[in-house]
Amino acid sequence: MGRGSVYKIRDNDNLFDTWFKDEGLSPFDFGDRAPAVIRGRSGDLLVVRIACSENLNERKKASLRSLNLATVGSAALCHSTLPNTHGMLHDVRNHVIVVKMQKVVYLEQDDLSNENATLEYHITKYGTNTRPGELVRARTGEYFAFESDRHRVRIMWGASCTYQEALDAFQKTFSDLAPIEDPNSATIVVANGEGAHIIEGEAHHLLEKAAKAPTTLQMARISFRGFDLTWRNSRQTFHDIPVSMAEVGLNAASSEFVPRIRDAANFARNAGAQEIMHTGSCRVVLRQHGNLKEFPFE
Repeated sequence: MGRGSVYKIRDNDNLFDTWFKDEGLSPFDFGDRAPAVIRGRSGDLLVVRIACSENLNERKKASLRSLNLATVGSAALCHSTLPNTHGMLHDVRNHVIVVKMQKVVYLEQDDLSNENATLEYHITKYGTNTRPGELVRARTGEYFAFESDRHRVRIMWGASCTYQEALDAFQKTFSDLAPIEDPNSATIVVANGEGAHIIEGEAHHLLEKAAKAPTTLQMARISFRGFDLTWRNSRQTFHDIPVSMAEVGLNAASSEFVPRIRDAANFARNAGAQEIMHTGSCRVVLRQHGNLKEFPFE
């Protein structure tokens, strides 16, 4: 994974001019080949394709398509906490540059400001009609966001809870769900003296490993039947709010999420999202039968 960091991303008539700060490790000098458009809705990783797909097997070609990197020079945002992200990037590591950004970047469509009796908050709508996303954030640094498409939905929120506290809250709320027995049902990222160590494996084994490394655990993803639970260690998410928070998230098929949206809301409240949900503006929008349908998240 590349070790540069994004210095600045500026919107210029829907074209993105990108500058990269050289840390003495990787200059990222694209010159005239700098990506003109960045695909995706949001993310903390910027991935740029730098090589063609000749002699690639079908799995690696599928990884490039899933990352929205159709051609050489194309770029896309993605989240490091999403299931399979690290696996796909590892598959195509010789064909891409991966830039770990200091903050999560949102490709905005519309901004609304509201004032609540207890919280002043800001709403950012991004994505498209077929792949909508929305971020609600308070000046205190708390936030709630969703992203959805025709088949899946992802929600995430800022929290002060540890990985173990998030896991306990999930298992208490979704007591009927057990971790999937699969060789790739979990991913953890553990910090060590040389950087970050990515470990993929069976959920029960990695749950034990994560519990033994609470101070070095940077990210965890555990797959349950129908739901992926994600947790990311504390960091500053927004450049204009100097507050560090952990992030908890759920990723699920829409067909699994909708019947259990109340359970998901209860879990979010118990895992750190209680205050931001008091704004009354947290919601999830899904496309069902060709139409967008709103589900209040309260």
